[in-house]
Amino acid sequence: MNKEYTQINDTDYIVSSDKGRIDLVKSNDNIEKILMKENEIETLNERIGENNNILNRYKSRKKMQKNLYLFDLMLIIFVSSFLYAISNSSFISAIMMGTIIGLPCIIVTTAYGFLSNSYQNSNKTSDKIEADSYKVETLTKELKELKAKSNYQKIPYSETHIAPMKQPTKEYIKYKVKRLVPNKEK
Repeated sequence: MNKEYTQINDTDYIVSSDKGRIDLVKSNDNIEKILMKENEIETLNERIGENNNILNRYKSRKKMQKNLYLFDLMLIIFVSSFLYAISNSSFISAIMMGTIIGLPCIIVTTAYGFLSNSYQNSNKTSDKIEADSYKVETLTKELKELKAKSNYQKIPYSETHIAPMKQPTKEYIKYKVKRLVPNKEK
């Protein structure tokens, strides 16, 4: 994300990012609009990524709920067949007893589904992703037009002929002013 820029002359700017990257930018005008649109696009792309992660979590919860229902069904069948095998009761009464014993598991699985609200939230998140994707597409077109109008050209710092600043020596650091304090005697 673009953090700040400094104008060198009428068409040249030095742009620094929040990650410490420095670029030389050539632009006839609209530099601030271009940088703001780039920041907005980057913010929207980050939000799309976050929403995709949330959507994946919803999908995994839904899959977990389906697996729990399958486990509940297998538990009921196992308990019913076990009760039928050890008792002299009918098959239907064994199934009913198995269902009654497995009912707490079914209730817990259903409650898990309601608590996660995965279906409703996943639809909302999908709508947010779609809306943000549309905004990114629109802003990208606008950004392309702005760059074309202003002859925008970005040159990475590594490709420029700007000499890097010399690092201070130990002697210089020894005499360096730590902090400027206003004179309170006035």
